[in-house]
Amino acid sequence: MSYEKWSEKLSENIKKYASKEIEEKVLEGCVNLDTLEQKGAWAKQAIKKLDKLVPDREIRINILTNCSCIDEIPNHDDIKADFKKHKDIDKLLDDLYENPFFVRPVRQDNKIYFTKMPQQPEKFEQAQTADEKRFYYCHCDYAKASGGNISMTHCLCGAGWYKKIMESLLDKSVKIDIIKSVMKGDEECVIEMEI
Repeated sequence: MSYEKWSEKLSENIKKYASKEIEEKVLEGCVNLDTLEQKGAWAKQAIKKLDKLVPDREIRINILTNCSCIDEIPNHDDIKADFKKHKDIDKLLDDLYENPFFVRPVRQDNKIYFTKMPQQPEKFEQAQTADEKRFYYCHCDYAKASGGNISMTHCLCGAGWYKKIMESLLDKSVKIDIIKSVMKGDEECVIEMEI
């Protein structure tokens, strides 16, 4: 997703779930940034401001999960039709395995856990340092360009991708949160979804 589109989504969602005043403070300085490093540094500071100005985690979850990019997954309509026919959540998770989730989601009662694959698996496996591993694992260019030590609130944007897909397939709202993130020092990124 382009930086301009992401910052526009961030702006819209802060106004929707928080306020115009908070949106103005968080979005300050987001224009005329040319390099990915500048955009990453700005995103890091913007999310830091958001954490301070919006102490309610549920509001931050709504803001960031609605900023994620979404492309229709392969065979979306077929998977959705199959779920409507069978109403079997475990079969749905099997259908999603490898298409588009390369690690099978795990269900425990009414919670599903999604483990992200590294964005660049081969380079991740060859990486020598924790910083290199984090860089090759993370899917967000802005988080990677931020130099690390970014708030986990930022990772909610990526979790929103899973949220949008599952809400579309299930035809209902789901709750989502980050359980593990390479950006906070974990070895993998894990998203918890309550259905």
